[in-house]
Order: sequence, then C-alpha cells, then structure tokens
Amino acid sequence: MTQVGGPVIYSRGMSRSDHQRLSSAVRRGTIARIGAGVYVDAGVYRGMNKKEQNRLRIIAVARARGMPVVGRAAAFLHGFPFEFRMEAIPVELGRRKGADKTGAVLTRGTAPELPGHFIDRASPWGGFRVSSALRTTLDIARWHPLPEAVGMMEDGINRRLFTPADLRREAGHMKGVHAIAAIGQAVALSNTCSESPRESHLKACLFRAGLPAPLQQVEIRNEMRDAIARVDFLFEHISMVIEYDGQGKRHGQDGWSPELALRHEIQRHERLSREGLLVFRVDSTNYLDGSAVRKIKEIHESASRLYRPFPATRYSAKGRAW
Repeated sequence: MTQVGGPVIYSRGMSRSDHQRLSSAVRRGTIARIGAGVYVDAGVYRGMNKKEQNRLRIIAVARARGMPVVGRAAAFLHGFPFEFRMEAIPVELGRRKGADKTGAVLTRGTAPELPGHFIDRASPWGGFRVSSALRTTLDIARWHPLPEAVGMMEDGINRRLFTPADLRREAGHMKGVHAIAAIGQAVALSNTCSESPRESHLKACLFRAGLPAPLQQVEIRNEMRDAIARVDFLFEHISMVIEYDGQGKRHGQDGWSPELALRHEIQRHERLSREGLLVFRVDSTNYLDGSAVRKIKEIHESASRLYRPFPATRYSAKGRAW
C-alpha cells in the first residue's frame, strides 16, 4: 500500500493486492475510512480531537479529488464561527459549474472565479487549495442562512481579515450569480458594531423578523449623566434593551467566579430597570429554539403603541445595527 502525507492513504491507483490488504486492515480496525478512497491510520485518527479529525478529513478528501475547499468546510479551516454547533463539518468542494452531492461530499459551482478567489495552503498531509476568507463569507451568504453569513462576515471584519469595503467590492464583482440578493443583504448588514458572533447572529435574526434596526454597544447614563452600563442592543424609541448572555456573563470571566458574575449581572439588570428600561435577555437556549426573537417582536409591537422613548441625552452608541 502507498501511504502519502503521514497517516493518510489514498486508494486511487492501487493494485488489486493492495486494495485487498487495505480492506483487510479496515476490517481489523487498524485502518479507518474517512471518505471515498481516503483512509487513515486508525490509531492516529482516534488520537486526534474532533477539530483535528475534521481538518484532516476535509483536506484529505479535497486532495483525493483534486478540488478546492469551499463553503462551510472552508469557513471551518479559516476559523469562522458557526451559528449552530456541528460535530462533523460537511465537506464542500468547488468546481466551475454545477453542483451535486456524492455521498458525504457536496460539490458547489464556484463561478465567477475572480483573482484571489482560491489560495494555496500547506498542511501536514500535503498542500491543498481553499477559497479565501473574503470569498468564503460571500459563498456562505448564497448557500447558507443569513445569520451564519453575517456572523462570519463580522468576525472577519473584527479579526481584520478584510473590511466592509472589501466585502462590497467583491460582491459587486459577483453580479448575476445565483442568490446575489442574499449576498447583498448579508453585506449590507455587516459592520463593526457587533462584539461577538452571537450578537451578529442575533441582529441578523432581528432584521429577518422585520424589526427596525436597534442601536448597538450602547452606553446608558442615569439622570446625573453617570455611566451605569453598556448594553448590547437598544430600541431607543420604546426604551427596550436586549442583552445576549454568553458564557462569560453566566459562568464568569476575567477571573470572576460564576457566583460573582451572576450577582454583577443581577445588579446591572436592576440599575437598568430603575432607569425605566425594559431589559430582555437572550441566551443560547431561547436563541437556538427561536423563542427569543419571537418574544422580542411581540414585545416590540406591544410597546410601540405606547411610544415611550429613552431620553437622547442619556445614551450614546457605537452605531446602528444596520
């Protein structure tokens, strides 16, 4: 058997006897099949964590087919955040025209192929091609849900992989492609206001629900003009705050114990309430089941009838969500 690139074995071009030996090794459990015609040393593979296994599988399958990595597989390799947790990252590969699904591999049509669309990368298992970070986020916008695309675009902006102007320019070169409207929508929503992927996901959901654009990263001041809190979102026309409770707020961060973090959040919530603000909290549970956005829309519709704006002198924001 020919072994290439460390633990990876490619069966293409093997002799019949090598195929038989490979099949015997798979049955014995010393070799694991991770894709069509792609096998690895089972011991080495089991010794890897999930992230390493996904990386190896994506690159090995791409090398076996001689195709570039695109879509969610490329997003994973670039370290972009996903909206939902995935144990096994789907392998998405690109070709100039057409799309199909063969086994566990999804092939995407990648036209138009522009300068800088694909980049060459090295790995312990050999070189491979992958769509650039910029192009990957635009492809995500045309192939996957809006919140996921916005989360990746804003993550790329915050990591300084590209700028909002880069997104607009590249999207302009893609006019005429399928789902160009989805690309344009994701680009229009993406800016520097969000400070976490989940904030990006949430704001895209608020937009998709038909809500007006809230302010983001808002400093709230009391009647004495003293800063009392910085909140994630503010619908200033109805005095409504939306906070996303991530792991740090609920379980402690920066050396804070979970108990101290919880006490701090309760006190902060009470200070905001005393200033006449309605505070709605979003966490991973009510975000993922969709109930948070439904409830926000319900509260917004009800509160809008009362028109209870928060005084403009008592807040300042990083910017409008879109």
